[in-house]
Order: sequence, then structure tokens, then C-alpha cells
Amino acid sequence: MTKLANADGPAPSSVSSALSSRTLVAILANPSTAGGDRTRKRIALAANVLGYDDYRIINLFSIASASSRDVAVLGESPQGWHTARAEILDGLSDATGVLLGFGIIAAKGDGKHHLRAQLRWLCTELRNAGHSQVWQLGERPRHPSRWHQYVSDLHGRTSGGTFEQRVSKALRQVELAEVDWRT
Repeated sequence: MTKLANADGPAPSSVSSALSSRTLVAILANPSTAGGDRTRKRIALAANVLGYDDYRIINLFSIASASSRDVAVLGESPQGWHTARAEILDGLSDATGVLLGFGIIAAKGDGKHHLRAQLRWLCTELRNAGHSQVWQLGERPRHPSRWHQYVSDLHGRTSGGTFEQRVSKALRQVELAEVDWRT
């Protein structure tokens, strides 16, 4: 978990910050082999503009790769999907809010079968954890590495302001039943 800066200073010693902490859990595709600094910064931005105290990033698939396109090959075995489930469950137990940002995973064959099974499982576990709504950028669970494209002037979805202001306008809470689970 990553704590965000608190403008009010530290919590009084008589109050447990863990009890009052609001955690945004971002569910992304899979770990990056490139470090993921930009992704972490964007999740921190989302947590900040949405009013969360901290954030945590977890992944649908546990095996690291350079891009989610690699999941098409790596995901043909169920192992990477099943291994991710323990961390997902742990993350959901911490979550005050959930942001879906796994993007489009171009899996085929067995990989697509495992991906769809993982998404069905995730939807069930979100409900079981009491999350009837989730956050996403725009109309689908867009990966943070693509947020700049979505909010650019080119598409006219947001206008004026900084990247941060545009992201703030584009983040939206949707009912779990409204999530576009197609990948």
C-alpha cells in the first residue's frame, strides 16, 4: 500500500490512521517488467482526485511482462491467473474503493478462456466484498498507460485544463453490472 501525502499533517496519536484510512485498490492487467512508474503515478493521481488516502495496485494475472499483449502467450496456462487470486482477495479486503484499469488484453484460445474465467471470478468476488460500484476512466476499464490518449484534445472527451484536471473529469463510478468486461 502506498500512503498519499496528507495536507492536514499526521493523524492525532489517539486516532488510528488505519481505521480512518480510505484505500483505492486498482486492478490492472499484470506486473510490468519496466518498473511501472508512470502507472503508479497515475493511480496515485486517481486516488488523490477521488479523495482516497492511499492506494494499492493488484493484477488480474501474476506473471510480469513488457505489455499486456504478452499475456496472450503467457496466459495460456491457468497458473498465472490462479496465482493472482490470493493477492486480489487480499486487496479487496483492504479496499474502500476499486478502480478497474486492466485495459484490453488480446488473449486467444486457452488464454482467452482463462481471462474470461478470471473476469467472472473477479466480478463475483467484488460483489462478495461488498463493491457494487467501481471506478474506471471513461466507458471501460482503461489501463492507466492509455489515459493520456483518452483525455487528449484529439478526441474531444475532455477540454481545457491540465492532465490531472482532465483525468478528474473522466474518472467515473459505475455500477458493477455496467462494467464492460469484454476484452
